[in-house]
Amino acid sequence: LYLGMIMIYYGGIKALEEKNYKLVLAYSSISQFGFITLAIGSGNIFGYYGAILHIIAHAFAKSTLFNSAGDWIKEFDSTSIFEFKCCGLRQKTNTFSTILSFLSLMAFPFFIGYNSKHLIKYSLSSIPMFEFLLHLGKQFDFHYLRGFFTTSIYLIIAYLICFPIMSRINEI
Repeated sequence: LYLGMIMIYYGGIKALEEKNYKLVLAYSSISQFGFITLAIGSGNIFGYYGAILHIIAHAFAKSTLFNSAGDWIKEFDSTSIFEFKCCGLRQKTNTFSTILSFLSLMAFPFFIGYNSKHLIKYSLSSIPMFEFLLHLGKQFDFHYLRGFFTTSIYLIIAYLICFPIMSRINEI
């Protein structure tokens, strides 16, 4: 269980530091594998179902993101995420599929990533040690949600760079 928490934080922090888009996605995968490790470490049926569902959600979302990364790297002739300015206007279908994948990874409601992470959280609430922490001022819940927030932060940063609003802000 602790290995899963370490993986979530390590992947999220390294993804925030990285400028290469493919490496951001790779570190994001480490973070997502941390959620899978937490689910398997819970040792109950909800954790196993959550892990399988999260593997499926991660496979679909990341395959879409890596395919779109290849298209953007080919078009912009760079791997730096900061070179992808205005890509939302150039490749609308690619951007739309990327946004859907981002929403799934961020566990946005009505996406498969939300359901898998909800099962993982539910499986952890049955462990006495974590249940005790949940009753002590929601300490564990805070750390677990911080893992969600790191995923959301680096995906939102990547999203904002892809749209022209960021280039307009830089001009001002």
